Amino acid sequence: MKCRKCGNELSENAKFCGKCGTPVDDLQNESKPGGEPAAGNAQESRGGESGYQDNDSGQDTAATGNQKAWDVQPKGNVQETPGAVGRAAENSSVKQKLNKKAIAGIAIAAAAAVILIIVIAVVMNMKKTINLNDYVSVEFSGYNTQGKATAFIDEDALGAKIQEVGKIPDISAEYGELEGIDQTEIFDLILAVFGSDVLDVDVTPADGLSNGDAVTVSIVYNEQIAEELGIKFEADPEKFTVEGLEEAETVDPFADVTVEYEGFAPNLTVNIVNNSTDEYLSGLEYTAEVSGGLYPGDKFTVTVDADADSAFDKGYILTETSKEFTCEGCNFYLEDIADINNDTLSKLKEDAEDILEAYFAESADSISYSGLEFVGYSIYNPKTIDSVTWYGNGIWLVYKTTVSHNEGSFEQTENYMTVRFKNLVEYADGSQAYDEGELLRGSTNIKFGLLGYVNGDTDPDRLYDDLVTVNQDAYQFSMDDGFKKLGEE
Repeated sequence: MKCRKCGNELSENAKFCGKCGTPVDDLQNESKPGGEPAAGNAQESRGGESGYQDNDSGQDTAATGNQKAWDVQPKGNVQETPGAVGRAAENSSVKQKLNKKAIAGIAIAAAAAVILIIVIAVVMNMKKTINLNDYVSVEFSGYNTQGKATAFIDEDALGAKIQEVGKIPDISAEYGELEGIDQTEIFDLILAVFGSDVLDVDVTPADGLSNGDAVTVSIVYNEQIAEELGIKFEADPEKFTVEGLEEAETVDPFADVTVEYEGFAPNLTVNIVNNSTDEYLSGLEYTAEVSGGLYPGDKFTVTVDADADSAFDKGYILTETSKEFTCEGCNFYLEDIADINNDTLSKLKEDAEDILEAYFAESADSISYSGLEFVGYSIYNPKTIDSVTWYGNGIWLVYKTTVSHNEGSFEQTENYMTVRFKNLVEYADGSQAYDEGELLRGSTNIKFGLLGYVNGDTDPDRLYDDLVTVNQDAYQFSMDDGFKKLGEE
């Protein structure tokens, strides 16, 4: 059914028109063909007092219904007809009441509609708020008392939330491919468009942490970028409790370190051998601090290339980072005649005499000698590493003999002859050794024949000067009493 006044479609049980407010009962009455006249018709029938008679039918055209002209009562008697007039008045009163209710209902409905529209508009225009605290996590690493805290943003979850409630930047596939941007990675896409100023997360304190400490995570964000994304960020400083830090292990980095020596002291090369099987400790490097040569019994320092902080990052507390070692168990050049053992000295004399005897044997056709008398011996060593020649050290053994020429080219003459052995050393196992010896020519003036010349020196003082005095700036000497007397004669 439709409202006859405004055409609005009415529901079956409607009491009044929801659009214009007209009561449904009035509409039904007006639609009935034989219905009782409304208040307006009653007034029209009162106006029939001056009715006229139809010329053809004799009926009063001013009368309503089938009333005859004469049937109409005089004006003064209208109040005496309670039927139509009474009902009209009653209907008019009901209509007025219904109209007031309808108007009030319409006003309420209209107000509700306006409020709803406003709410919808506000909601539609209101930016969605994202609490960044919901996307923050903190990880603790390192070891107790020296732990570190790192704060993270769950970029995947945050990107998905921004995509859900905000506006994602639109870039072309070509640009994305050129810049290496995966458009399915929402947060990476946002960063690519707006840069790293979108937000930043900071944790304080970030290091030197122990279990039970509290750290504060603060989030800084760019409000303008958030607005361009159609959202609003919010974040409050949030506290986290440090937990899960392991205890570091206390270790001695030198526990599995051995020292090996290459060469002969003092010209030694020190090798530090790391025998550890621990993943961290086995990778440490060591340096020996040696200067000015190294002798048996000398002390030197070995330093590990690791500091307390770097070790702690790996879960270790180092008991020390340097250690003092004593040079021992190494090969060395003999520097003192007291260090020559008896067997070595006996062997040196034996070899020296063999060399001298071989010399005279080769010259037997011209020269004769009266035998060999051992005078003394001396070890010489360089004072510094820089003064070391192609050999490390040496030992001189001096013999005295009387020589003569078989054909009388020179008279019997007392001669001092020197045999030298190089590199007199002692090994770590205690054994001693030296290189093959040689007879020194010396400065003797004993000559025979056209080119003959006897090795050695007839002047012991001169021999001492040639061996010791001219070399004392570069070498140090250790000699027995017999050798010393050469310089006193």
